[in-house]
Amino acid sequence: MVTAVGFKACPRCGGDVHTKADMYGSYRECLHCGHVSDIPTPRAKFAWTKGRLKPGRPRKSATKRDAA
Repeated sequence: MVTAVGFKACPRCGGDVHTKADMYGSYRECLHCGHVSDIPTPRAKFAWTKGRLKPGRPRKSATKRDAA
């Protein structure tokens, strides 16, 4: 599947480049010399919240330690 064409955009020979995609992702391929370069995909950004670090017994609070 050809999606875009870049005229004289090949870094190796200065030839025409078109964009293709397969099961591994999208890439650019030169029509003249066959040079192939991957197109990086943006990574998903997650907002992680800090929760309990380990399952198990709850931490002792400061008031219980002082009372004992």
